[in-house]
Amino acid sequence: MLRYAKSVALAAGADLSLIHVIEDSKAQSKTRRRSDGERKALQRIAELQSSVGSEARVSIAVGPVRETLLAQVRETSADVLVIGRSRRGSLGHFEDLDLTYSLVRDSPCPVVSV
Repeated sequence: MLRYAKSVALAAGADLSLIHVIEDSKAQSKTRRRSDGERKALQRIAELQSSVGSEARVSIAVGPVRETLLAQVRETSADVLVIGRSRRGSLGHFEDLDLTYSLVRDSPCPVVSV
């Protein structure tokens, strides 16, 4: 997905920013979850960026995925939102579809699902 997003950004002459949301709908232990999850996410993102030669800006956010992504899109005035699907079981697949449809419906910019 990162390789695709990078190529789209290059072709459009656009800046690429990566936003990783650590899902957390509960307020308790948010700080600990963020630090543990953030460290792991940043390491994985650094590995992915290195493998495709990307130097995109990276931000990590904690909260409900849909609301957090939409807030980030609005705050950054993004031109396009490229989202990837996590690898989960069949029930997770339906949750991913709901999230994707919700983002397509409510995003102020076009959404590309990879």
